[in-house]
Formats: sequence, C-alpha cells, structure tokens
Amino acid sequence: RSLFRSKVIPTIKPPILKQCLFADTKYQNGKVLKWKSSSDDEPMFAKYALRPLWEIYEGIATAATSVGISSELFADGRTNAIMANTNTKKKEEKIKSDTLGMDQVLSCMKVGATSESCPQTSQDIQSILTKTGSSNDEESVLRSLL
Repeated sequence: RSLFRSKVIPTIKPPILKQCLFADTKYQNGKVLKWKSSSDDEPMFAKYALRPLWEIYEGIATAATSVGISSELFADGRTNAIMANTNTKKKEEKIKSDTLGMDQVLSCMKVGATSESCPQTSQDIQSILTKTGSSNDEESVLRSLL
C-alpha cells in the first residue's frame, strides 16, 4: 500500500501490486512487465524492497563515518573514502538527523514505509534518535529506525 499511497507506483492497485512485487516482474513506464534475468533492470522486489533497505544501511554508515565513528556495517572500505573526502577529524560525535547520509535514509524510509508512524521529516528522525538515545553507533541507529 505504501508504494501506491506514496505514488512511487501509482498505476497499480495494492492487491495487484502485492502479486507483482513477489513475482519475476519489473515496473517500467507505468506497466508491469515480465522480468528476464538477462535484462539490466532489477525485478520489482529488488528495486522497491531490497534497494531502499540497502540504501538505509549505506546512509547510516556514511553518517557514522562522517562524525568519526568507524563503520562496522561495511568492512570493505567503501565508507573510508567518504570520511577522507569530508576532511573531518571529529571526536566521537553523535549521529544526528542532519548528519551527512541521513537525508538518504529519510528518503528511502518514505518509499518503503508500511506504517503511518514512519518519519516524514528530519525532525522526526531526530526525535526518534533522541527518545531512544541511540545515536552513538550504527547498530543502535539502525535498530531504532527500522
């Protein structure tokens, strides 16, 4: 329903979308088409369910490294380049809603949210982080937001 309600996929009604989302289909130009493994496109489930989750993880890892917290989510060095580019040598700060990377988290949460209580603004995210006291490391931020 949230994909329909948020107008990400406005032309497909929720019951039909539910069937298509878990099938080998893709959404293109307002139509649901059969997905082929040889195509460059992603199937609907990967694009609208897995991709937003992955981007939330990446956004929180970016936020952590930008405030000087070492990333435990990605051990392959992907976030080290971000930290080098920001030239920040801050001491352990807290992850806040306006930290680099948290805008990506907010936009992805809006797409895949199934609850009415999903954060809609950066102030909503900051409120959640403050209430849960979970802005010191990546895992606690993920747990409080997801």
